[in-house]
Amino acid sequence: MTFSRLVINIVLWLALLLSAGLTPQGFSFDHVTPHFITPNGKNQTAFFWYNNPQWENVTGKVYDVQGKFIADMAPGIPGSPASYPQFTLTWNAQASNGQFVTTGVYVYVISAEDGVYRGLVVVIR
Repeated sequence: MTFSRLVINIVLWLALLLSAGLTPQGFSFDHVTPHFITPNGKNQTAFFWYNNPQWENVTGKVYDVQGKFIADMAPGIPGSPASYPQFTLTWNAQASNGQFVTTGVYVYVISAEDGVYRGLVVVIR
């Protein structure tokens, strides 16, 4: 196969992918596991899974139900990508000062260029 024929085949393949909608889209939040964190127990850390095929800047923050900032989420390890990259943020039920938070409901806010995602996690002692 000549070089020019190879280039033509690659361009045709890329055009087919684009027309079929198989190229990765933007950021999307997938899920959180577990929703109930039990410090010093089995579920000590919450994992916030998201898809990020465009490698957007992603941040995660945790607040109490009154809106008081508690902590920044830590970047997690990459998950097992199926069709495009999937990543995690983590929160270990600790405030930014390193102390474990009290039992209660906490709001997570995950921000990316494509939007903001919010939800709840519960800390049970």
